[in-house]
Amino acid sequence: MSSNHHEQGTESKAVWFWVPQDFNASAQLPANLKRYAHCANYLLHSIATQQVQRKTKDGFIPLRTKLLRQVIPWRVEKPLREWLIEQGIIEIDRRFTLNRQSMRYRFGPGYAGQLRAVRCTDSRIINRLDQRADATQTEVHRHLLKQLGRIRIDRRKAGRLVRRIRGKTDNQNGTTAGRTKAAIETISRQSWYLVPDSYGRCHTPITNLPSVLRAALRVDNQPLMQLDIANAQPLLLGWLVKHKEYLTGETEPLNRAKDRPIQSRVVSLMSQITTNQYLYNSPPLPNVAPCSDPVLTHCCSLSPLKPDEQRFISVVQSGQFYEYLFKHYPRAGRLDRDKLKARCFETIFHGRRQKALRGLARIFAEQFPNVWSLVLETKKDDYKALAGMLMRIESSIIIDRICQRFMAEQPEMFVATIHDSLLVKPSDVAYARGIMAQEFQTIGLLPTIRVEPC
Repeated sequence: MSSNHHEQGTESKAVWFWVPQDFNASAQLPANLKRYAHCANYLLHSIATQQVQRKTKDGFIPLRTKLLRQVIPWRVEKPLREWLIEQGIIEIDRRFTLNRQSMRYRFGPGYAGQLRAVRCTDSRIINRLDQRADATQTEVHRHLLKQLGRIRIDRRKAGRLVRRIRGKTDNQNGTTAGRTKAAIETISRQSWYLVPDSYGRCHTPITNLPSVLRAALRVDNQPLMQLDIANAQPLLLGWLVKHKEYLTGETEPLNRAKDRPIQSRVVSLMSQITTNQYLYNSPPLPNVAPCSDPVLTHCCSLSPLKPDEQRFISVVQSGQFYEYLFKHYPRAGRLDRDKLKARCFETIFHGRRQKALRGLARIFAEQFPNVWSLVLETKKDDYKALAGMLMRIESSIIIDRICQRFMAEQPEMFVATIHDSLLVKPSDVAYARGIMAQEFQTIGLLPTIRVEPC
């Protein structure tokens, strides 16, 4: 494979990989691997981007070998990986569970700091990346990726903002400032990507950008506004609560649902959201067709809620869930809100089932006993299941309903997603907020939507 062949057709498309500052593939790789320098850079880039997307205590992040081999030739991937390990450039946790947990990677001690951008000129790798994107992206994904190309970054303002966070460390992942610089350079070079994860969430250079730096983003020379769903994960748990009887297989004629795991029942409901077949029993809304399928109508007909379930839904729709919980938590005064919120996620939504309830989980169970029983039911076989369900529901609403509608009604409007929130121009706030409210009302929720400048 000659370099001339590799460089043909790549001049018009800039593809950049982020690698450790002190790594030079062309200079360091042994003779038998030197021709695969871009493959080495891609493997290191995969670790760098995943470390930004997934914060872990030990710095290790999972990478699926099957996905790596979609870009790196399978005969090359293993010897390349083993050489990088021998040289101390990466470290690997080889423990894995088939179809559940991949091997985990992180940079070695001497390579976990600053990153630098390296341009990929290998046309075969670029084509493989394009083919993988085509296979995983829907029409709305491609629309969102096109909109990202309109973003510019005010580098002078970004530089001032970076100085505020310089020096802060990020576990084993190197300095926050170093990762921030990489994110800024990615946007400046217009090296955009959009990667849907297994939950449907879209990861982009914007989702990887520290929130303080969003103030430096511009579209058509205008700053951006952020529309955020308050208490998004608890709110979506409230949606599951409204379908508790269906999800636990207690309703007729769908009692056959008892034979299916709860995850499959959630998927059934989500498919109705995605295809716009789900309609809550609420006043008619513009551009929403009535639900005519008797099975779907049954799913959407909700049974009366118990008092604690009603109180829970009222609290999450008001956007005061964390404040309500912290009011009953005796140690709340010792921690700031962000730390308390993180602890809430760890113990209630993302945490393992506890033999003896304590802390925020105990407060939650006391205040909302019937909601807590649903939480335990969803975690019965896999403690990570609830968090996964909530992220899937979130992406179904944000990507498949709200952004799909933007694309259909206002295709020239700028919009970018940051999981449960949207970035839009100031002139589009009223329209975007109205669509968000309508789409959530369509599935029976009345969220608090917070609007603030980036």
